[in-house]
Amino acid sequence: MAEWRLPMPKLKEILRLYHEGGMSRRAIAASLDIS
Repeated sequence: MAEWRLPMPKLKEILRLYHEGGMSRRAIAASLDIS
């Protein structure tokens, strides 16, 4: 089974938005166009 990976810059942006921005997981996914 193949693994799906996020590029490191996108992963860092997710963490920044979640911790510093206080955004919900759903809002982050929508803003970065990921599921």
